[in-house]
Amino acid sequence: MDYPKSVPSVGLVNGKFVDENPVNGTPGSLIPAVWGNSITDEVVNVIKASGLVPDEADPGQLLLSIQKMNQSDSVKYALDTGQAGAYVANYAPAFKALLDGVVLRFKAQNGNTGASTFSPNGLTAAPIVGAAHSVLQGGEIVANGDVWVQWNSSIGTGSWVLIDSTGGAFQVANASKSQHAVGLGQLAAAIGTTAPQFDSSLKLVTTAFLARSGKQLSGVVPFTGALTGGASHVGGFLYGWSATANSYSLPNTVSLAIPVGAVITLANFGTNAMAIVPQGTDKTQTPSLPANSSSFTLVVGASAEFTHVGSGTWFITGNAVNSSSADFAASIGLSGYQKLGSWIIQWGTSAGVPLGGSLTVTYPLTFPNALLMTLPGNAASAGSTANTCTVGVKYGGSSQCTFYANGTVGSPGVPWIAIGY
Repeated sequence: MDYPKSVPSVGLVNGKFVDENPVNGTPGSLIPAVWGNSITDEVVNVIKASGLVPDEADPGQLLLSIQKMNQSDSVKYALDTGQAGAYVANYAPAFKALLDGVVLRFKAQNGNTGASTFSPNGLTAAPIVGAAHSVLQGGEIVANGDVWVQWNSSIGTGSWVLIDSTGGAFQVANASKSQHAVGLGQLAAAIGTTAPQFDSSLKLVTTAFLARSGKQLSGVVPFTGALTGGASHVGGFLYGWSATANSYSLPNTVSLAIPVGAVITLANFGTNAMAIVPQGTDKTQTPSLPANSSSFTLVVGASAEFTHVGSGTWFITGNAVNSSSADFAASIGLSGYQKLGSWIIQWGTSAGVPLGGSLTVTYPLTFPNALLMTLPGNAASAGSTANTCTVGVKYGGSSQCTFYANGTVGSPGVPWIAIGY
């Protein structure tokens, strides 16, 4: 509204109404009916819009109406009529143009699953951005939530900044100071991924960890045949079984980026020896043998832990290393030996010893320190008169002994066992 300047005879002075002056003989201004009705309608419309009934005798209704509408903010609130991610609302009175700083509120019908836009009163849809001025990722707006947006023409070609959204996630910019809030991505990059059984914020283990007792491996994998190791086997227990000739290829430390300290436990529950094979340029090493790329034999009933100690080397520990250790070396056959740490057991069968004669036997292995005893036997079959023969032994040092026979006949053969260290 404005003064009726377009009416030639209205009699405005300096653009405003004046009273008649009988002394000076100047007429008063006219109030045209059209202008009077228009200004009255303006006031009445405001009163009605606030929910009040116009009352000619109440001169305070206009102020009360403005206060009520300002308090309810009803002119800036509307229901969303769009779709998820494309929000539309119609406000009364309608917005014809947008000014920086205008804040609108709407009740969303649907939540967003990604980038979203907003269009009030049919205006061109513009992006909704978060407090970090980045596009929405999903979950910032929820169904039936109240959403506050503010227009900013300087973000992109113009964007609605999400000020608040009840029930939705809140976007924050990356922290650059010690007291700033941090986003999930920035936090994860700072502390790394935390296993579910630990709580990094408290520096404690959780009940998921406390429910365990003793040593527990990450998993158990039985297999038959040939199995190629993967990163998922790290920390686990694997065993081959059945009569199949099983084999296991250790995970490739280079291609799978196996960390130093990674451990895999293997056991042979089958009936055949199991070959453990390093892959690529990897090697295996025992306490008594240098690192090499050859396969390691896991004998029946043996188990071993394979620990990656760096440079592609799997260090082997456990009872399986006994078969490759010099302290537990063995030569198995009709004659042979078995080392048991410092002790050595040797055995064999000599040729026959003639009556009254002797036979010298050389041990498969010279005892490094001393021979304790050699026990002879008699290889004659049951019922043979050779059983009446007594075989004696004359110790000959750490490398050999001599057997002799007496009785009615000689001995057809002398099985023997020797113990020393």
